[in-house]
Amino acid sequence: MLLKKIDTWLSIVFFATGVVVYKMASGFDDIPSRFPILLAISFMVLSALLFVNTLFKVRRQNGPEEAPAHGCHRYIMPAMVTVVMCAYAAALEFAGFIAPSVLLMLFVGWVLGYRRSGLLLLVSLLFVLAVYGVFGVLLGVPLPRLPFME
Repeated sequence: MLLKKIDTWLSIVFFATGVVVYKMASGFDDIPSRFPILLAISFMVLSALLFVNTLFKVRRQNGPEEAPAHGCHRYIMPAMVTVVMCAYAAALEFAGFIAPSVLLMLFVGWVLGYRRSGLLLLVSLLFVLAVYGVFGVLLGVPLPRLPFME
């Protein structure tokens, strides 16, 4: 029940944030206002979907809710992700952008509980290639490259 209340309030806050950002960005010129307006509309649509989802959420009746983890065990996975992200940042310099990014996405997906390795690899590859295509190719943002590619 608490999660439903939190989701409801988060959806309201994000929708209000989207409205405020939209109002502020509508005063900008045409080109500078495109991204904030797109972001505001995305906030409003996603928060509306979250609100509708919380209204129609059916509570699982499979058994009692799990007790929250106590002690240091609940900090192991976030600590592992933090260490892997630091290793990712260090690896960008000598391994380029694509390989470390795919490995990071695979690891984070595994930490989040996705165990279908084929689908996880496919999504990781497609997402990293899409990011590379948008930022590296279309926008011309210099992304880290392998040393022999420079």
